[in-house]
Amino acid sequence: MKHAWIVLSVFVVSSAQAAVYRLDYNKVSAADREMIEATCVTRLNVSDSRSTETQIISQVLDRRMSVEKIESSKSTITADGIDAYSGEVKTGVYLVKQDGFGSYFPHIAKRVEINRYRAAVTVRVELLNHRDSAELAEESVCGNLSYLEDSTIRSNR
Repeated sequence: MKHAWIVLSVFVVSSAQAAVYRLDYNKVSAADREMIEATCVTRLNVSDSRSTETQIISQVLDRRMSVEKIESSKSTITADGIDAYSGEVKTGVYLVKQDGFGSYFPHIAKRVEINRYRAAVTVRVELLNHRDSAELAEESVCGNLSYLEDSTIRSNR
């Protein structure tokens, strides 16, 4: 019986493998590359066992007070050639409130749009309040990034 439990445990762990998405440098301008590498998330780890979008938000934004899904849709994008950003796309839009600090009380509000493709993810983050803040505007370089699934790391799908 002990042997069956070990086999079952290995099966459960392997079926909940993580997908790894790496920053798509083809979508990053050369002028922004160094700053993006220093300040933004360049790798996303997503497990099959939890909501993909929730995991992405937790990696991209810190100090979260609340996350509210405000829109969800599914569509198809057709292109001349087949690439990672064509085909079926699932879109989720969230209102994320982050802990305020300093003069940013009671919170910092952001709109987060996540588009999930077959082998890619795009993440757009837009500041909704405190728009005139130079300090918060520094984060805007991370506001529109694309990631490709690293198929060499993912073994189960």
